[in-house]
Amino acid sequence: MLVAIFLYFIIGILTGIGGHILAVGSGLLMTPVLTWIGYSPGHAVSTSLLASSISSIYYIHRKWRNNPEFSWKIILAVGIPAFIATIVATSVYYFIPPLILVFLYSAVMFICLDLISSKDAPLCNKISIEDRLKHFYIQYTFIGIVAGFLAGLLGSNGAIIIFSMLVCYTYYNTKDAIRTATVVVAFTSVAGFVGHSSFGNFPSMWGIVLGIGAVVGTQTGSIAIEHIQDSTIRGWVRVFLLSFGIITMFQALVVP
Repeated sequence: MLVAIFLYFIIGILTGIGGHILAVGSGLLMTPVLTWIGYSPGHAVSTSLLASSISSIYYIHRKWRNNPEFSWKIILAVGIPAFIATIVATSVYYFIPPLILVFLYSAVMFICLDLISSKDAPLCNKISIEDRLKHFYIQYTFIGIVAGFLAGLLGSNGAIIIFSMLVCYTYYNTKDAIRTATVVVAFTSVAGFVGHSSFGNFPSMWGIVLGIGAVVGTQTGSIAIEHIQDSTIRGWVRVFLLSFGIITMFQALVVP
């Protein structure tokens, strides 16, 4: 029992660190690991979303306590549409053939790779939150709807989608996009967790241990990115997206 607790905790830490630094969220890394150790796909998704919910909600608490001036209006502008879209898409998830979902997953990775190839723009660092919201309100809503729908459809928290679209469409720099995406995924994670549970895929209680580990990992990752250049993070994210997209496509085409 203690060994299992330790192993799940370590998985949570490692996926939390990697998910934050690579802007993909812990859930995207956690689900394949859970599938590999014997979870069914639906069970792995709901368990990883439970863990992601715990870590992202704690991240919100930490941000609120340490930085009450954080762009909460923007978070809501993205998060509320994302929450609704995730709930809707989760109900569609179970009616789409798995092979189609795998191809879609791979395609989304390549699209995100293309989106983050745009250069950082300084605009968002020079205007107030109110002006930023006024200039990009439609884009924020669009990001929430698209990211939420794809997150629900793919059984993920959508962190990499939110990150990529913030960078491309609202000119966020890399680190601000990671911070914002990490907060917004609280909406998509909770919505996805509720949606998948309503279809009978209740998460394993090990998801709580994973979530606690992910809290530690996410906080560690948030400290680490402060000492890494934006261009380096972008490079790592590109390599991950390209590799993950190719592997996913290979599994769809070759693995029976």
